[in-house]
Amino acid sequence: MRFFRFLLFPLTILYAIGISFRNFFYNIGIIKSMTPEVKTIGVGNLSVGGTGKSVVTDYLISLLKSDHQLATLSRGYGRKTKGFYLANAESTALEIGDEPLMFYKKHPEIKVGVAENRNKGISELMALDNPPNLVVLDDCYQHRRLNAHFYILLTTFHQPFFDDYLLPTGDLREFSSAKERANLVVVTKCPQQLTSTQRKAMTAQLRLSSKQTLCFANIQYATKMRNAQRDMSLSVLEKINFLLVTGIAQPDLLIDFLKSKFLKFKHLNFGDHHNFSAKDIAKIRRESQGHMILTTEKDYVRLYPVMKSDLLFYLPITLGFDGDDKALFDQAVANALND
Repeated sequence: MRFFRFLLFPLTILYAIGISFRNFFYNIGIIKSMTPEVKTIGVGNLSVGGTGKSVVTDYLISLLKSDHQLATLSRGYGRKTKGFYLANAESTALEIGDEPLMFYKKHPEIKVGVAENRNKGISELMALDNPPNLVVLDDCYQHRRLNAHFYILLTTFHQPFFDDYLLPTGDLREFSSAKERANLVVVTKCPQQLTSTQRKAMTAQLRLSSKQTLCFANIQYATKMRNAQRDMSLSVLEKINFLLVTGIAQPDLLIDFLKSKFLKFKHLNFGDHHNFSAKDIAKIRRESQGHMILTTEKDYVRLYPVMKSDLLFYLPITLGFDGDDKALFDQAVANALND
């Protein structure tokens, strides 16, 4: 697969030319960016998927929602609708996308909107009764028509952007030099026991400016599984076989975690943001053989509505930080909102 992608290098050259002109025109003002009046925090990456944007966005929501009239705005990847939609109790993943639906179900007290055009989305949010005074923009780094007040750029520990190539040879959506637009850079999916040598090596290779803040973060898995009816200790799975169902960009981290617990399972892997069909559900039921089914929280909001089973559970995750980096992250965000 990797060899095949290198055969596409001529297309990468054309892509590089196109993205270079696009960013150049934005940088010199020929193509205009709008800076909204409402405070905005943008979360994004340079690569295609799998850097942990949803868990970082979820952390920001939990951090900020008690002190702000908060809203999130996403494109709503994977939805079958167009235009602006505001999440409500009847919303589905097909209407607003799985990640926005997950945010709404976890944080129903905030406003969750989706729009392909983020500028129009901001305008729609501000026209609502009791409009937000802070908007978290999910996956917005390449959406340069809107200029956020504060940018958080994510890159993974094992696949950092400085070791990647532009599409289609690699997974980068733009040159790694675009890191300069970020105020805060977070290295995600780090090992739980990150050494000082690993931190120093990554820091040196990222080559950030003195004005940029750098944090190292990891994924923390819960000790309890959940579904719509109940919670259950993860230790239950030590005694039974179960089926793992994933439709995310990079399930390897979850698989490694479950294997580290010496759990026995079969894995059904679907594409990222996969919308489960009746045929898929039949296959899942057949492969599970009446045993428990475990999935991710993003997959659960897509899977449960079409497979209402009390044997279907998801494993929650949260954002963890290395050392004192939580305080560093929180302070960088607080400083941006006080400017």
